[in-house]
Amino acid sequence: MKQIIFDIGSGSVGAAVTHLSRDGAPHLSYTTRVAIPFQRELSGKRLLSAMCQALGEASERVLREGGAHGEEIFVSLSAPWVSARTTTLTLRAARAVLITRSLLASLREEGVAQMEGMVQIEEKLFRTTIEGYETPSPFGKRARHAEFSLFQSFAPAGLPEQIEETISHHLPGRVFGFHAFSLLAFAFLRELVPSARNFYFADVSGEQTELGVVKNRELTEIKSIPFGRNSLLRALHSSGYSAGIGASMLALYREARGTGARFEKVVKKLRESSAEWGRRLHSFLPSDVASVTLFLFADEDARPALRGALPEDLNVIEVDAAFAKHPDPFLAIPALVASQLAVH
Repeated sequence: MKQIIFDIGSGSVGAAVTHLSRDGAPHLSYTTRVAIPFQRELSGKRLLSAMCQALGEASERVLREGGAHGEEIFVSLSAPWVSARTTTLTLRAARAVLITRSLLASLREEGVAQMEGMVQIEEKLFRTTIEGYETPSPFGKRARHAEFSLFQSFAPAGLPEQIEETISHHLPGRVFGFHAFSLLAFAFLRELVPSARNFYFADVSGEQTELGVVKNRELTEIKSIPFGRNSLLRALHSSGYSAGIGASMLALYREARGTGARFEKVVKKLRESSAEWGRRLHSFLPSDVASVTLFLFADEDARPALRGALPEDLNVIEVDAAFAKHPDPFLAIPALVASQLAVH
């Protein structure tokens, strides 16, 4: 069975063709990634247009080079194309009532504010307690008191249809799911590192960072920080470097190959810019960071600057090619989750 995976962020659009092996594990037979052009001054309208162009090019490559058509299509979205949140709904009744999906929907309507201008693309019930006891199968039971922990993700109204239209214009197939990368990352980490019960993970895209908070192996919060890889490029641009030269400077910084007074100014600018990101992220962490584990998802050239902005005693694990067991973790992780959905 084949599947097509799209990873849509604000810095690039990635695509992959996967084949499911007999044990259900995905094999990525083809991958590609198309950069979204850097914007010196960010405009939501221009960013959307550039993203759709990159998505169209990635779709065309999948058809032309990946040899895929008519397969199921799985779409992973990162900020700003998706907004995620967690919430807890509480049932309190004088008498025991039957817990049904319609009851849960009623609680949701009463207790969860809608996101204006957004449409819900997914919802996952990941924990339920009845009379204080956790239960994996709440429906059909009776209770006076119950709590339901939900993960929900939303996309700007009209965006899912625009993405489907862009893909289908180049590539025949059926989109069978839109998913927030934050939920996919959580599912990946929880499975790969079963011993980790409490941790954080940061997904740094082109324009934004999403920080996931995991407590007792549950995704309890999603925090947003308006800083991404492009923020580093803008800092360099303010010193007179074009986007292309700025990207080269990021690569030199990563490889520790830059020399001279001019490069020292680049290093200073990167450290100043990333320090702001580090301060914002640190504000969401406990005061004793020595006890905290943070999984860092970021482009390879941005990771050194970002990691350098974090406290030295913070346990940072970079989700790189070795960790994800694939050169492009942002495609490998959605492919793994998509394969599990297909098997089940």
